[in-house]
Amino acid sequence: PPPRGVYNARMTKLAATIEGSPDADVTCRAVKALDLGFHGLGLEPPLYASQWEKLRETLPRESVLSVQVFLPYPRGVRPGDPSPFVLGSLHPEERRDALKFGEETIIFADRNSIPFVRIPPIVLEGLAGSGPGRAPRGMSRESPRLAQLAARRQLEAVPRLDSLRSLLYRLLEAADRRGISIALTPGGFIDELPGFEEAAVLFRELEGAPLRVWPDTLRAAAALEARPGVPPWDLCGGKMAGLTVRGFDSRGEPLPLGGGCLDPDALKPILEGAPIWLADPGPVESGDGLEESLRFLRTLESRPENEKRTGILFP
Repeated sequence: PPPRGVYNARMTKLAATIEGSPDADVTCRAVKALDLGFHGLGLEPPLYASQWEKLRETLPRESVLSVQVFLPYPRGVRPGDPSPFVLGSLHPEERRDALKFGEETIIFADRNSIPFVRIPPIVLEGLAGSGPGRAPRGMSRESPRLAQLAARRQLEAVPRLDSLRSLLYRLLEAADRRGISIALTPGGFIDELPGFEEAAVLFRELEGAPLRVWPDTLRAAAALEARPGVPPWDLCGGKMAGLTVRGFDSRGEPLPLGGGCLDPDALKPILEGAPIWLADPGPVESGDGLEESLRFLRTLESRPENEKRTGILFP
């Protein structure tokens, strides 16, 4: 076994993302991940009904640790089609669909012993592609354009957050009845919401509900860069469900896991606080990246407390 280090003082569950693009062999990937030594799986979009039906026959019970809301997609969504559901929509019909199929995900999680239903950030399409405070598309932090984007975001965020809040209230009631927790991933970019501060408001409003936070390394890094010295994860009161671990470059573009631009010491608090580390292998030139991802997590897990390294997430 690896030496006990700063992150494995308690048992952290290591998990792999499972998603079902039309040409993906979801079952093969899931079986391989568990055989390699991952403790569990996280179901990520897309995942179609036909893929789940094949997958569930091969999985040990309680091997799925999280599922993103609206998964698996209903039978009417054909492989290759995008998700028909919208989080935080302002349209009544889309809000009804989000509630109906969000509740279906909670029922699905209950039937399959999945403890967490994860809700991703909402993307504000009018601002999509704009980075965080770290100068989107090469833009200076002092740029008037960035200030304009922030002002537009503030206007768009209010009704979208109200819609999300309404959905969360209803989903949390359903989750509480079934012993499931909702795990919210805060955004870190100017075109995402809720940000960590907005998520903190939701946590205060929903105190006592089965609501947890599930950050990811990319968005946490972006939020920390936008407000240096203010650890964004502290705003959510330590109600940590898990952490998605991604590799990325200085512009937020995905890299294979293990490559990136952030010293893991900056992430130490959320690494220590997350009971589940969900590995997203990112883009790989060949294979599926599972072996490399597991090796990276184990290296991170066994890292001695007095070892100051900059090579784990740095290229």
